[in-house]
Amino acid sequence: LIITFYNETAFFDMAVQSMVTQAIDGLELIVVNDNPDQFDDSWFADRLPDGARLIHHDINRGLSAARNTGIDASTGKFIGFLDADDYFTSDGLAQQYALAQRSGADVTHAACFLSRPGSPDVDVLRRDALMFLEPRQGAGLENFEEAQFFTSSWASLYRRDFLDKFNLRFDVEQPKFEDRLFVLETVTAARLIATL
Repeated sequence: LIITFYNETAFFDMAVQSMVTQAIDGLELIVVNDNPDQFDDSWFADRLPDGARLIHHDINRGLSAARNTGIDASTGKFIGFLDADDYFTSDGLAQQYALAQRSGADVTHAACFLSRPGSPDVDVLRRDALMFLEPRQGAGLENFEEAQFFTSSWASLYRRDFLDKFNLRFDVEQPKFEDRLFVLETVTAARLIATL
């Protein structure tokens, strides 16, 4: 799992903690610091669990480059992303990972919630509420047309060999909506897509 960091200091500890509490043996956590001018090893020292890998870019290269750095550094069978201002529900990633393993899907998408700081209330992201609340599997876009409406890479797990086979990476020239291009490329190339 790759966490990209720029300056999300108010949320970073929660993001990391949400991963540490998942019931996944051998979870590989990679943090890519894309703001080396302001944050060095000392800022991360007490914030990362044992075994986490911290990679510093030499200069700010952008979110797409940070995600690509994490992909290229990873050794896991599945790749997932977590923005440093987001978090996983208590067993959300574990359930998603279990489905990814069972199904063998190239892309395994999970519904997302929107939360409000200081409030226990959450709402399912409207798009997910309309299309992705029921568990489902489909053989590519031909049998799972709704997958074209996945919009965020951080809501899915990707098989590493699938990403490598099709050389799927984020476009570093795309400073905005970088998720959208990556997601469209992955769901277009995917042979099997699963949701939960």
